[in-house]
Amino acid sequence: MTSTITLYIDFKCPYSYLSLEPEFQLAETHDIDLQTRPFVSDIPGAYGDLKSRDELQSRKVRYLYQDVRRFAN
Repeated sequence: MTSTITLYIDFKCPYSYLSLEPEFQLAETHDIDLQTRPFVSDIPGAYGDLKSRDELQSRKVRYLYQDVRRFAN
C-alpha cells in the first residue's frame, strides 16, 4: 500500500533545496508517493527587508546561509 506525503517546498529557501534529495530517497526506499506544493517563506517579515534590516537581523541571515553551506558540504 502506497502512502502519500505532501511536501511544502519553498524553492527560494536553501534549506528546502537541501532537503529534496533525502526526501526523494525516502520515497524510493519506502514506497511513498510524494506530492510537492509551493510555499513562500516571509523572510522580510521575519528578518526585515534589505533596506530596513538592523545589524542583528543581518547577522542572523548571514548565519543561516553559512549554516546551509555547512550542511551542503
